[in-house]
Amino acid sequence: MIIYVDLVFFINLIMDFYIISGVKFLNKIKIKNYRIIIGSIFGSLSTFLLFFSINTLLLNTLKII
Repeated sequence: MIIYVDLVFFINLIMDFYIISGVKFLNKIKIKNYRIIIGSIFGSLSTFLLFFSINTLLLNTLKII
């Protein structure tokens, strides 16, 4: 099975953007769109950690950071 990393990153980026935008809408918070995009990029970068074989504790620590 072939996994295309760029598609996984792009789909996760879009989903993170919609989730953060939905939370912004539901909480009626004024946040600029560039901050939502930056948060989406950082959230989707954590997807790359799944492709490395690292310790579970280290993986969870990196996701929290």
